[in-house]
Amino acid sequence: MSTSGRVIVPDEIEALSSPYLSVWPSLILQGSVLFVLCFGLYIAIGILDLRPQGPLRVALDLLMIALPLALWLLFCWWRERRAPLPRARLVIVVVITLLADNAVSLPLSQAVFQPERWLPLEGATQRILGYAFTGGVTQALTLYLVVYFCAYPGLLRVRTDSLAYFASAAVAYSVIENIQFLLRSEADPQVMAVSVFFHWAVSLAMALLLSLGVSEVRFSRPAPFLLTLLFALSAFVYGAAITFRAGLVNARFSLSGGSASPLLALFLAAALVVGVGVIVAFFYGTSARRSEESARAQRPT
Repeated sequence: MSTSGRVIVPDEIEALSSPYLSVWPSLILQGSVLFVLCFGLYIAIGILDLRPQGPLRVALDLLMIALPLALWLLFCWWRERRAPLPRARLVIVVVITLLADNAVSLPLSQAVFQPERWLPLEGATQRILGYAFTGGVTQALTLYLVVYFCAYPGLLRVRTDSLAYFASAAVAYSVIENIQFLLRSEADPQVMAVSVFFHWAVSLAMALLLSLGVSEVRFSRPAPFLLTLLFALSAFVYGAAITFRAGLVNARFSLSGGSASPLLALFLAAALVVGVGVIVAFFYGTSARRSEESARAQRPT
């Protein structure tokens, strides 16, 4: 394999302490910048009372929708190119996810399941399960199949390779989700800013869970049905996030009767992705340490 036009020989690989780019710092940087930008846009639009119309409104919406993909290119893909052993096919994963989501997943959800027609009037538990079994399963299956056929198992060289590919797919999926959200609702810029971060965070939270399951199957001997359990949990995360988002957006800021604010959904999404990320990172670290201890135990003394 080569990088920057130079072949890395096996001796050099062993001399490198970490030839693969660490995924977690890239995700943290990407998410932090996206949160700050979306929160800042929300506050700035509210304070300045900006109501762009016509081409300016379209340009602002497109700019916000493109933010997750632009930040992925800057903080993930570009940094990956500078690593001694960069991960291959990340762009292919993004492109195929964009196509699969737009051509299969969203039409399936909107034309077949149509959750928005029958779920909003149900109770909270029914909405969570309904969204989980429709949009949640559809999104989780799309992410899983794209990564499986593009990267598994040959491109998964270390555990966090699974994380890198699923996170890339999640970015692409969130872009299509935000395009569809804009086309369906014609949301104002403040709501759109929240939606951009919300869909990215939910997609990434699902991707983190799925990546852990695939990583365990690839590098360990996990408990039976672990991947199925994490798949179901990722779908449940989607159902719960969509349900609670609707409740928080319609909530009031204060007892005195402030207006409803989608800003609460922004903090919900941030708490969700941080919470899931901390848990998944813990299990990634535990699995890596267990593998290292097992490898040391098998070395001849």
